[in-house]
Amino acid sequence: MIVIDICLTDVPKELITEGKNGKKYLKLVLNERKSEGKYGETHTLQLSQTKEQREAKTPPVYVGSGKAYSFTQKTAQKTTADTKPAYKAQSSVSTGLNGDAAQMFNDSFDLPF
Repeated sequence: MIVIDICLTDVPKELITEGKNGKKYLKLVLNERKSEGKYGETHTLQLSQTKEQREAKTPPVYVGSGKAYSFTQKTAQKTTADTKPAYKAQSSVSTGLNGDAAQMFNDSFDLPF
């Protein structure tokens, strides 16, 4: 699992496209970092580039970062036939905005979604 944070203010509105279904889309690229970032980030998130931009070696526009989490199965003693395996995250998960905070964020920016 990779948890990502996206800086929506860094996304140019002209790159948000509308699909045939009327929904809004943004093409992103998630890359694994060569080394872990200051806050444990293992991935970077950037806007997708056109073939021409890649050939011209235009620097990518980074809009976020992410952290990979892996889950391992605990060794548990089986006591009954219906005992289910327990899973433990190897890292704690830092979540983004939710509830009232997300609404305040959405209200403070003129975003198309």
